[in-house]
Amino acid sequence: MNFDLAKTVAEIPRLWERGRLPLWAVAIGTFVGFLVLVVGALTGSPPFVQANNTASPWLLLTSIILAAIAAIREYQERTVQTVRLVPNETQSFCHRTVQPDGSVATQIAISMEVFNISEKSIWLPDLKLLRPRSHAPILTKMVTLQDRLSDLYGHCDLPPGMKTHGSVDLMIQEDLMDHIARRGVTLCIEDQFGHKHKLRLANLRKSGAGPGN
Repeated sequence: MNFDLAKTVAEIPRLWERGRLPLWAVAIGTFVGFLVLVVGALTGSPPFVQANNTASPWLLLTSIILAAIAAIREYQERTVQTVRLVPNETQSFCHRTVQPDGSVATQIAISMEVFNISEKSIWLPDLKLLRPRSHAPILTKMVTLQDRLSDLYGHCDLPPGMKTHGSVDLMIQEDLMDHIARRGVTLCIEDQFGHKHKLRLANLRKSGAGPGN
């Protein structure tokens, strides 16, 4: 078995830029390789014994280092804030609707001001509903920012130190209105670097009557 420690170390900066998941994957893969050599050596097979003696210590050390780096990257992604999100509750709402097939869906629409507090241009490609919890299918999921030079909204980037208006549109195939009335809504909005930002609205306004209300 050939194991190039120098090549693995050289790959760490690239893995770091790609985020925590590739780091965890390589750390786990390296540890699995270590276990394969150890188990193989226990069989007494000469190739495994030799490979275990030479490569196993480096595989174990590398897996530990990569796991530590992955944990640091995950902590950074969860705690570093690149934007500040300020919801406009008067322009935000939730709505219960009945789909053509008879299923019930809940729409969550949030208006917000977005401030870039980092030193890089930021865009917001993803979001997740944290509260209320649901495993129902997502019908619509979108975060858009207003272009600073026009009234158009889309997947625009926001330069450092600038602010703009943003919106969230989420539709999920489940009736969540009672849960929202009791506990509000919490969303996790993610930037292109994987940093997570929570957006909470304790009293999300219910929109006017519609089909199924």
